[in-house]
Amino acid sequence: NYLLLLELLATQYLFTTILCNVMHVKPVMMLLDRIMHILMMMMMMMMMMMLLLLLMVMLMMMTLPLPPHQDRDDAPISAHDDDDGDAGDAARSSSSVVGSRIDDLRPPDGLTMQLVIID
Repeated sequence: NYLLLLELLATQYLFTTILCNVMHVKPVMMLLDRIMHILMMMMMMMMMMMLLLLLMVMLMMMTLPLPPHQDRDDAPISAHDDDDGDAGDAARSSSSVVGSRIDDLRPPDGLTMQLVIID
């Protein structure tokens, strides 16, 4: 709305009165009016396309997968366990939900590697 008001002010009031007083040529005024109108429309189209491009980039950034989550320490998950899977591991992981860590619920890295090697 503000751009249309600026276009109306620029073309109808400023340029029309200046050209009427200086040149007294109506075709030149009409030509300049058309040129101003076309330039304003091109500027509005460029602004709309830039806004659309920005929205598309934002949408692509929101749909990208998140980077992999890094653990607090890079040590193996089963560093405090022995990898034979005895009854102590099962008792420790199922002893209490409040006291157990989420790391105890995941399989150890050695087991995953053994499965990959067997396959």
